[in-house]
Amino acid sequence: MRRRLLRAFLAVIVVGVTVLGVPLGIIATHLAREQAVRSLDREADAIGFAVSEPSEKGGAVPFDAIRAAARTDRYVVVRDTSGRTTRVGTRPSGRTIEARVSTETGVHITVVASATDADNRAVQAWLVVAGLAAIGIGTAVVLGVRESNRLGRPLDDLVAASHRLGGGDFSVHVEPAGIPEVDAVGDALTSSGARIAELIGREREFSSNASHQLRTPLTALRVRLEEAAMGGPDEMGPALADAFAEVERLDETINELLSLARSNTTTETKSSPLRAITDLLRQRWEPLLARAERRVDIDVDVSTDKEPLPVQPVTEILNVLMENALRHGDGVVHVGARRAGNHLVISVSDEGPGIAPGIEHAVFNRHVSGNGGTGVGLALARTMAQAMGARRELIDPRSARFDLFVSLPPR
Repeated sequence: MRRRLLRAFLAVIVVGVTVLGVPLGIIATHLAREQAVRSLDREADAIGFAVSEPSEKGGAVPFDAIRAAARTDRYVVVRDTSGRTTRVGTRPSGRTIEARVSTETGVHITVVASATDADNRAVQAWLVVAGLAAIGIGTAVVLGVRESNRLGRPLDDLVAASHRLGGGDFSVHVEPAGIPEVDAVGDALTSSGARIAELIGREREFSSNASHQLRTPLTALRVRLEEAAMGGPDEMGPALADAFAEVERLDETINELLSLARSNTTTETKSSPLRAITDLLRQRWEPLLARAERRVDIDVDVSTDKEPLPVQPVTEILNVLMENALRHGDGVVHVGARRAGNHLVISVSDEGPGIAPGIEHAVFNRHVSGNGGTGVGLALARTMAQAMGARRELIDPRSARFDLFVSLPPR
């Protein structure tokens, strides 16, 4: 592209020099010749004035008068009224120019001079034109190189940004170049990188969220299947029913995670009373806590047990907190619910060591964990709470008490 721009600049200036310079040189050549002829005309007039008086009296044309009026390098021919011809000087060799005049008395004067001076002035004019052409071409080269670099450098930046984007660096940013078309491509690359980074971030977040959230349902499913395998025929039916229920909850969990990954907002789900949600929580977590010789204590205020809540997001948030208490806590897991103004507050705590000192304010950040965990669960719980218009807060780090504040319609 740089070479093409440079060739275009050179082609334009060469055409301009040819169109303007050649006629200018031709005109300068004609002017130089006409100037020389006019000079000879003036010399011939001067000679005619010098010989006019003797010729009027019928005398011969004086040679000395002609010599005095003409330049030494001129060849002058004077023919008087009687037909006598007087020649002064030597006719120059080579190309010549001449001037012819006639006086009122009938004397004819011819002045011949060498065309060398006129030719030299014409050559000088052509040299001036050539010099101006050279300056114009040089200027065109400088401007062409400058403009080609000005246009080529942003394109080089676009190529580099494209290679970085193709190599997985989605933080590309193309600086504006002041060229609307190039800036439009740069903005498109920048926005494309940001969009791809967002999509890949959501995919990675979905992968980590799915691996974290699906672990508990799969564990519960395995427990139910083990109970079915170890129990008698009468116990197999209820155990398989519980296993199928876990499969349904597993499917709902996957749908919830896909919804968060796609639009970062939860889909509309059915609502159930708080008591039904806590019963599902007890049904899922009592067997898992029993294996660790622990138990769950659920205390729901009578005034709140019939409050309708979105089942899936609230259940997923509570499952995250229950798993956090199971993996990192100890003793009894306490689940409580109460109404505070226009909010339903659901709290989960345990009797373990609590939250590690120093990370209380960052515990909801992704990949932040003080007990060797993945740091995904609490961050996911906060995301799901925000998606449903609720909020998730750490109330007491010592007992790892987390409260979920869900907005309720005013009484």
